[in-house]
Amino acid sequence: MRQFNQMYVDGAFVTPHGRTIIDLLNPANNEVIGKVTMADEIDTRQAIAAAKKALTSFSQTTKDVRMDYLQRLHDSVSKRMDDLVRATVLEYGAPQDRAESAGAARHGSAKNQAGLRKRERRAGSGRGIAVRARRCRPVATGVDESDRQREASH
Repeated sequence: MRQFNQMYVDGAFVTPHGRTIIDLLNPANNEVIGKVTMADEIDTRQAIAAAKKALTSFSQTTKDVRMDYLQRLHDSVSKRMDDLVRATVLEYGAPQDRAESAGAARHGSAKNQAGLRKRERRAGSGRGIAVRARRCRPVATGVDESDRQREASH
């Protein structure tokens, strides 16, 4: 059984302050496939502080640097696609073929990737990413009202 008892904050895997442990279930058969240590309000505030700190330097990076980060992320995810498909099947109950096709669609062929880069260049600053980000809602506990108002105004 897998144990998920670390979270990634400020460039490192750390043990959460939270002590609540929940079962991770395979929704297809309700089998317990893991245990997850949940973050608490203290963890959330630390993660928010780390993100704000990182934004200070990240906001000064060039488009090319950001594109390089995204490419490196894409390459890393692509290398672990089999693991991601397996996790999708276990944790979300997706049929194997659907999980595989979703992964293939997200990471597409070289031709699709070239088309995406061409659209990015035409769009300029990557507006599609910003639009998608605005639709996200904060789900963590401990997010104060000023953070929610800032998120709503973007």
